[in-house]
Amino acid sequence: VDEALEDIAEQLKPTTFYQEGKLVRLGICRKTTLEEEYPLVILDNIAAKLGESLTLEKSGLVSERLQIESFLESYKALISAQSAVESLTRERNDLQAAVEDMSARVKTEKAALDKLESSQLKNREKLARAGQAGTVKKFFFGLDPQRIQREIDQLSITIDARKRVAGELEQRYSETRASLEIKGKEITRNEQELSILLQKHGLTPEQLKTEKQAKEERQDVINARIAEIDRALDEVCKSVLTEARLVATTLTKSVISKQLPDQPFDVLIVDESSMAPLPHIYWAAGKAASFVTIVGDFLQLPPICVSKDMMAKKWLGRSIFDVLNITSVQGAVRDERITLLDTQYRMAPQIADIPS
Repeated sequence: VDEALEDIAEQLKPTTFYQEGKLVRLGICRKTTLEEEYPLVILDNIAAKLGESLTLEKSGLVSERLQIESFLESYKALISAQSAVESLTRERNDLQAAVEDMSARVKTEKAALDKLESSQLKNREKLARAGQAGTVKKFFFGLDPQRIQREIDQLSITIDARKRVAGELEQRYSETRASLEIKGKEITRNEQELSILLQKHGLTPEQLKTEKQAKEERQDVINARIAEIDRALDEVCKSVLTEARLVATTLTKSVISKQLPDQPFDVLIVDESSMAPLPHIYWAAGKAASFVTIVGDFLQLPPICVSKDMMAKKWLGRSIFDVLNITSVQGAVRDERITLLDTQYRMAPQIADIPS
């Protein structure tokens, strides 16, 4: 592809076909001399020339984005330290809230326990009086020893349960306070490290936060604008291909490219056709409005097909020459569709005479 296009570009370089980007290489150029000597056949170069203002804007935005990325990278340690302090502070605030909540619950539980123990003390005093009172006094004052003992037993169970709850609360309260103290020390250490870094860069925490937020917001704006420019340049590429008089590309690229215009070409020329997969040739032929020229040697290797499946062999393992029933030189000479080439440029005539 590149060799053929280079020969064409050499002949048409002084003309408007080349100057206006009517000769286009679609896909990756493998020949460095083609891109160096004939830059206006490269699709991206043509699009860049036609969309020069967009390209310049994109170049400036890319440069600015690199500066922002460099800034964020250079301040990475500083930003990380600040983020660590902020994260630790949030964790400390959560622990502080938990400590305050547990403290209130411990006080409530202790107050309830004190009340129960006070009631238990009164019940024990009542039981003692019942043991000393006579029958008449017990009757008039309701001092039933058995009933009082039952109340004492039930209340003892309740008190034991509340003590366990209070003990667990106090344990969790103690552990949370210890965690809060450790978190406070971590914050102090990280704040000291952050302070050293801020002094080194001559910034305050507020300035760093503001600067970082501004840079990130600008980065988002730049990325969005670059995406818009890329879409616009892509449309330029499609326009270039639509208006091109000659497009040089590979069969595979013609199949997978989303930039290739839907409108048909006048003529399709396929080189090295013996190894070209049939579906690719049919696809490309479907883009030709008038003529299709198949160039190749039917005695060269066929398309590569590793599958043993019959359908795969039929559609991927045969060459276009097999389909056209061109299998011998004698048959090719008699076939009106065939034109034999009588000049070659790849080897000296003496060497060419041997296989010919």
